[in-house]
Amino acid sequence: MTARAVFVGGYRMGHALMAFQFDHFLEGIDVTYIVTNIAEKHYKGTLSKYGLDPNRFQYVNDQELIDAYPEILNWDQPGDYRGTWLRQQALKIASLDYFDYETILIQDPDTFAIQPYRCFDGLVPNFFVLPNVTHSNGYYWAIEKGLGIKRQTKDCFVSEFMPFLKQDWHTMRSLLEARHDRHFLDAIIDNCQRESGTNLIWFSEYEYLANYVMTQRSINTTEQKRFEVRKLADIENLNSQEYNCYVDACTRLEDSIQFEFTTNTVVDFDKIYNAIASQL
Repeated sequence: MTARAVFVGGYRMGHALMAFQFDHFLEGIDVTYIVTNIAEKHYKGTLSKYGLDPNRFQYVNDQELIDAYPEILNWDQPGDYRGTWLRQQALKIASLDYFDYETILIQDPDTFAIQPYRCFDGLVPNFFVLPNVTHSNGYYWAIEKGLGIKRQTKDCFVSEFMPFLKQDWHTMRSLLEARHDRHFLDAIIDNCQRESGTNLIWFSEYEYLANYVMTQRSINTTEQKRFEVRKLADIENLNSQEYNCYVDACTRLEDSIQFEFTTNTVVDFDKIYNAIASQL
């Protein structure tokens, strides 16, 4: 079985409910876990409201993972203006250990497929990639320092999708703990570069995990053709012939999909959904 774990921060509730509408483009997923800091009652009161079968989803609160792996909190950095950005990455990495499936897909809900995507061909992971894209040097410094390997490709794996095998997780965890003589989460965060002047840590779980996998097995790749929405009015230019993923890239939350917790309502849901669906 292949599981999917979707990590939903509080401000991404509306994005998750929209993304789930297009799950028919994801092939080979047997069960979906919603990993979130949002109370379960909001999902129980909302999934059916938007035509989603609650039985398709399993709920896991962030605290459940933190209780199992308290080292997650070591990723919180005092004064970090990005809030829990690093903690979210620690949660994703810990989930690879926590969930007992041979294959798993990690996904952020601000991005979803709008063409068919199969994340595994048997036991061969199929990664979305951005060809010839490089991000912060800190991403690749952490790979070398933590794992003792070089960046394996000029392509970028920061796609908001991460297929991973349990077998690769076991070997990676063993490597980290033997190499650094500490818990795997501490082994990673303690071997990250701090940015000069800000003291911030720049880290990508997507780059870290995928580059490790490339040292273990052959992979398949699919170029991710991202339709990046900067404001909701951009949706009128969407088409699934040119693009294969919808990406919410709004820099201001007020320009993005909004969710009202008091009424468990996605603001303008029908308008936004119809605008997307009509372009596919």
